[in-house]
Amino acid sequence: MPNSFFTQLGALAVIGYIVLRYLSPTRRTLSLGPNQLSILANVKDLPPPDVLESQHWLKHKDLHGPISSVTVLGMTLVLIHDKKVAHGLLEENASETSGRLSMVFTNQMCGFEYIVLCQGYNSTFRHHRKLLREFGIKVSAAQFRDIQEVEVNRQLVHALNEPGKLLEHYRTQVRIFGK
Repeated sequence: MPNSFFTQLGALAVIGYIVLRYLSPTRRTLSLGPNQLSILANVKDLPPPDVLESQHWLKHKDLHGPISSVTVLGMTLVLIHDKKVAHGLLEENASETSGRLSMVFTNQMCGFEYIVLCQGYNSTFRHHRKLLREFGIKVSAAQFRDIQEVEVNRQLVHALNEPGKLLEHYRTQVRIFGK
């Protein structure tokens, strides 16, 4: 009885592995870098304890070219050894090769997806960034200078006349400009 249970369990595991292997979408692999072991990936290609890491990773430049990759425990480390390639990836093609982090808890669960700092790099983010840039320059802020001086003077007069109601005056002012 126990043998048939373990046989069925083993057969089920093999069938599950085959189904997952052939029915799951294929992921593109990085052809750069050393060959990987099946389960351990590139564990054998990590630097040994008695060698400087920088010296070890420079060997990859000679063996695999200006860009190489090493995968360990499911995390891929891309090594860029050439200054021109790094400049091309990080400066010239930055909009294609970089992305903003998506903060699931902050954006979706706490509702901060409309704050500019929390948005991904998309048309909405670019539009908001453009608006913020226009508000932040001295020329656009200068048009509000006269109004600001009048309102500050009004607040100071209220503070001198009724210092006990200062908080109430601030609330009134906020309600006026909040509309």
